[in-house]
Amino acid sequence: MFLAKLLQSYFRVQDSPDVAASLGDGNYEIIRRHLMNINVDTIFGPVSFNEYQRNNGRGAAGTQWIPASSVSSSSSRGSNEDSGEGETTDEATVFKQGCVSPLDQANTAIVIPSPSSSDCDAGSYMNGLSIESEPALLATKCAACPADTFMSVPSSEVQCAACPEGSSTMDESGSTRCVTVEQNLIGGLEYMGYVLVAISWSMSLGYLAWVMLNRKNSVVKISQPEFLVMMCVGAMISSSAIIPWSNAQASVGGDVDAASRNCMTWPWLYSIGWTLMFSSLTAKSVRLNKVATNSMNMQRKTVNAKDMYFIVVIVLLLDIAILTAWTVVDPLQWTRSVVGTSVAEAGVVTIDSFGKCGSSGNMFAFLGPIIAVHVTLIAVTLGLLWKVRNIGDRYQEFKYVAIASVYICELLLLGVPILVAVQDSAPARYIVITGVIFLSDTGVMAFIFLPKIKYAKEGLPEGMTVVESMNLPSLKISFKSIIQLMDKRILSQGKEIEKLKREVKRKDEELCELRNKTSDMSEDVWGIESQMEESKRPTLDEHAFPLP
Repeated sequence: MFLAKLLQSYFRVQDSPDVAASLGDGNYEIIRRHLMNINVDTIFGPVSFNEYQRNNGRGAAGTQWIPASSVSSSSSRGSNEDSGEGETTDEATVFKQGCVSPLDQANTAIVIPSPSSSDCDAGSYMNGLSIESEPALLATKCAACPADTFMSVPSSEVQCAACPEGSSTMDESGSTRCVTVEQNLIGGLEYMGYVLVAISWSMSLGYLAWVMLNRKNSVVKISQPEFLVMMCVGAMISSSAIIPWSNAQASVGGDVDAASRNCMTWPWLYSIGWTLMFSSLTAKSVRLNKVATNSMNMQRKTVNAKDMYFIVVIVLLLDIAILTAWTVVDPLQWTRSVVGTSVAEAGVVTIDSFGKCGSSGNMFAFLGPIIAVHVTLIAVTLGLLWKVRNIGDRYQEFKYVAIASVYICELLLLGVPILVAVQDSAPARYIVITGVIFLSDTGVMAFIFLPKIKYAKEGLPEGMTVVESMNLPSLKISFKSIIQLMDKRILSQGKEIEKLKREVKRKDEELCELRNKTSDMSEDVWGIESQMEESKRPTLDEHAFPLP
């Protein structure tokens, strides 16, 4: 069409044009110049040329690959209708070819610089495979950085940088930085805890074996082997708390549920074991106190160990009730929190995190009653042992339980401030709590059993019976309490004797008085009888019978 118009314009003034001769060699320049006079409508739109042989019939058509969101809605909608596809792809990442000129025909504005020449965003790189395989290298030229690689700034790099050794992207792709997490775990210290548990169990089993082998020894019999066995079992349960305490931790992305279960398990074991150990000592002290009281009062009564079991059961039930309420209402949970962050080097961020067993509410609402029960148990035990302090050290533990109580207080006074000071350090916190559990269990058991082992090995002093040894304290020999009791009993009996003497005297006086009255009555009777005899005799007239 365009060529026909061109020929028509060239031969418009000739009646019989010779086309072949006119288009021969040397005439093409004339035809080209005649293009300046062309002004026709073609399938390409209006066509005309200026002096520079540029088409000025209409503006030059210009297109640009730009994000779909920048293209006019009508064009985009028409394109979607033509393709039969809905707008299911994010328009911010899909490129379309938009018309940017001429202005009267443009459906979008030109974007400078062109998106096709922009760098890939941070966290992505120029994917060479996409450039080679995709027909338009616009929408897919950038790809997210794989896991454990990063790109901190926009760039046209064809690959992301690998994370330095010891850092990662936490299994995430498209990262702009690598992360090094300081997890503050206890490391290999849990093996130290397992060793301490083994030592504590070995000591408790050793004491238990000694009790069974020496159960007929007077030291063991009077110390009540049933409760000594319960103390050994309680110490083993208490020391077992170190095992779940060693596993009450979880790394980043680890099993938090298992760590939370261990967080709540170790208080159960420690509290129940400690309560069983000291309630057994309390029940044993109650029984010893009753035996000593009956003996001092010179009364013979049997106090069975079974009668004392209810003390252990009641204290254990109280402890279990508090622990159950704690577990149900507000259990301990493993939580991890970020303490701080720091940039170690370009693209690497160090996150200092800290994990611990914590409660969502006030943990001391339950821990306080448990501490109160334990302190009360110690106080009651010391009070009972104080009453039988005059019994020989071979058979009672007042001095040693008092020393053990002071020992526990010293552990707490030393451990609690250290625990507060190192609360953000998992290894230090683990060492402190593990040490307190181990030292309190092994220390109390040593104070109770080692003196008994010593006395059992030494035996009774020569010529002394078991009963006599019970009243022979290791530091002083005193029968003062027994003498005072005997004096009281003698004084009481003397008062009874005086009372009886007074009663006998009164009876004697009454008997004497009765005798006197009886004597007077006898005389009266005798007089009456005499008169009656006199009245019965015949009267003799002296004149009738004159004397010779």
